[in-house]
Amino acid sequence: MIAIEPKNVETHELQVLRDELESKIKTIIASVSAQAGSQSGDQNNSKISGTVSGLPAIQIRLAERLQTEVGDFFALSLIIFVLMFCAFYRGYTTVVFAATGLVACNTVVIGVLAKIGVPFTVLLSTLPVIVSIAFVSLAVHTLYLWSDRLKEAGFQAEVLSFRFKLALKTIREIFLANLLGSATTAIGFAMLATTKIPAIQTFALAVGASVLITFLVSQALLLAGLVWVRPVQRSWMSARAWWTVTVTRYALPILIGVGALSVVMAGAATKMNFSARLFDDLPKGDEVRNAMVKVDTDFGGTVSLDLVLDGGAEGFWNEPKNLEALKIALNETRKQTGVGAVIGLTDFFNGKVPNSAQGVGEAYFLYSMSPSNPLRSYVDNEHRRVRVAVRMKDELSDGVDVTREKVRSVYQKYLPNTVLTETGLAVSGHTVNREVAKG
Repeated sequence: MIAIEPKNVETHELQVLRDELESKIKTIIASVSAQAGSQSGDQNNSKISGTVSGLPAIQIRLAERLQTEVGDFFALSLIIFVLMFCAFYRGYTTVVFAATGLVACNTVVIGVLAKIGVPFTVLLSTLPVIVSIAFVSLAVHTLYLWSDRLKEAGFQAEVLSFRFKLALKTIREIFLANLLGSATTAIGFAMLATTKIPAIQTFALAVGASVLITFLVSQALLLAGLVWVRPVQRSWMSARAWWTVTVTRYALPILIGVGALSVVMAGAATKMNFSARLFDDLPKGDEVRNAMVKVDTDFGGTVSLDLVLDGGAEGFWNEPKNLEALKIALNETRKQTGVGAVIGLTDFFNGKVPNSAQGVGEAYFLYSMSPSNPLRSYVDNEHRRVRVAVRMKDELSDGVDVTREKVRSVYQKYLPNTVLTETGLAVSGHTVNREVAKG
């Protein structure tokens, strides 16, 4: 396994890096396969394979899938809602108007969000569905009223000038209801922006703005196109609503039943599961996910946990007794369930800590002569703080929390005079996921 830690760059830059790495991997595999084949005499019997994995690879693949999902959601919404309009009304004009409105609203909304630089996340991948529902709600109510007005007008509706005036009157008549419906929906989503989680804030503001944009676009389409739409209601829309009669007849039992169900479900809601793995976003069988599972199983884990131990005084980690305690703590950490790999400062002393501060200083000096001193990642220049790099298995959040607690207890036991700080994906990733789930 070759470990690469890219800088904090944009997704498109990671895509370029991924493509370059995949190209180099193919070159390496071809070279190694050729050498293996020349030694075995069989050029076609190579079983060497390689792939790019890790958090950046998942980020890239997820971004690529999101682009596909947005298109899929839009296509699905278009098909379903066009069929719905076909079920409600006869005539092609209603279907044409609905399809035009769905395409226009989604295009304008996504274009505006892209123009102002709103990042499309997993949450926003459902935006086409939300926008489509917002438009359909406005269109259905308006067309229903328009259908009634055309029926009342009779033969006068055949005159274009009269129909134009009637369309304006209909739009004005239902304008306030449509505005209130869109505004309350937008406000409802915008209320989520009060959270401190940036992902939910972005989602809330983006969806709230999208609903209002959909309202404006739909009103423009109604002003321009309603006069040409001739909706004819299906016969079933005027039929007796037997289910409402049934509900009204048994109103009290149904009310009691709904109340009882609400109480029971409220109790069940307190047991909601907010524990999840970090790398389950990609579907099973995906190449990148399979590679992550391989790394998680065979190469020491995929979830980073960095521990910073502050000794409180300069030269604290020059003392052999402190390094010996750190060595013991590292070995104990490796024994914890859920921990895959651990690297700390004492691992660079070839298994034996020097027995004097002078010997420790000499070891530090020898490493400092290297063009790329590996100790820079594990001890600061004042030798006051050290870093312990832990790789954990990708487990459920609750399991990760238990492992973290056990790891903390190890360092509190063997290095009680140090101040321990935790960072890394095991801390931030699970915390963010849990907070997003709780909303």
